[in-house]
Amino acid sequence: MAGGDRGIYFLRKHSSLCLALALTICAFPGVVWAQPAPEYRGALRDTVETLARYGRSRHPDFIVLVRGGLDLFQKSRREALLEDPDGARRQPVGGLQLSYVRAVNGLVLDDTACGAALEREREAREMTERLKVTKPAANALFAEIEANRQKAEQAKLAAALNAETNLLDRLKTEGVRLLAIEHCRTPEEAAMARRKTAGREMLATILVDPSRRLDLIDSARASHENADPVLSLGAARTFMVVLDSRRFNRQEMFVEAFGLTNHDLLIIDGFHGKKDSLTFDEIRRAQFKRVGTRRLVLARLNLTLAEAERFYWNPAWRIGQPEWLAAPLPEQAGAVRVRYWHPAWKGVLGVYMQGLVDLGVDGVMLEGLEAFQHFEDPSPP
Repeated sequence: MAGGDRGIYFLRKHSSLCLALALTICAFPGVVWAQPAPEYRGALRDTVETLARYGRSRHPDFIVLVRGGLDLFQKSRREALLEDPDGARRQPVGGLQLSYVRAVNGLVLDDTACGAALEREREAREMTERLKVTKPAANALFAEIEANRQKAEQAKLAAALNAETNLLDRLKTEGVRLLAIEHCRTPEEAAMARRKTAGREMLATILVDPSRRLDLIDSARASHENADPVLSLGAARTFMVVLDSRRFNRQEMFVEAFGLTNHDLLIIDGFHGKKDSLTFDEIRRAQFKRVGTRRLVLARLNLTLAEAERFYWNPAWRIGQPEWLAAPLPEQAGAVRVRYWHPAWKGVLGVYMQGLVDLGVDGVMLEGLEAFQHFEDPSPP
């Protein structure tokens, strides 16, 4: 089959998943569905849980990772205020959303030691230095006001960091594995990140990747390289993420490059250049390390972003047509933020998910889990 036809074939072959997932929009074309007012966080959780149930109905050990969206793991103050005051006993603010926690095997975090983490450290240092500066006596009152403001801001940042650390500890207790992708700007930053992450209970991949494209396949021997077969997320000691394969001119070159590596876990895009679906045989080849033992291969799936290169895209679509295409993403050409709670978009996700499972992947990494922030009222209650 020609590469350009693979996306169309993928769509036709897997067009029935909405039935399996109870996403019935595909079964009733032309129906205008009444849309309840969405609870934006809950809608994302429901989609993750539904896809996880489907994957495990096909393969009991199917792995579900989520990339970002840490706030979805616990109940927010906003959600508590939106609940009906009917006297029912309710989960407290900050309580874990246990059905969501149990649907997820692992949480992927970006930049716990590089990138944004370094920026936070720099801001904290600058704030501390400003507090040390002695103001002239004539401005003593204003200096005191400003110092108090900065101390309050410093305390707020520290509290947020402590809350995040505590939540991650709770997730580890619940059996959620933590993974980190470190996008470092220089080899020196990468070396620093290795030192920082060495003592954490977190599986990290550390890259010199200032572009953040995740388009490199490194065949060099990885730290903690493992010759044993790996069939569970908990057994993985190393992982590699390759989400952009466009530097490989041919799909065969892309797949062959994986055969030169010994990582325990690969996270990839199931489509070469976002357009041409990999095959079952190609996924099967990727599931074996260079030493010949089995490893895990997961595919990415974005829950809240439609892309013009993807197999499902209709050239006639425009923002607002269909209605679930909400807004373009300025930093990514051809990408559109979607109203992810809409039944038609759920149907698209259903087709995509079935296709990935049919390809034989061991699981998925779900992305776009912070999109609720773009739809919630910008002035939180």
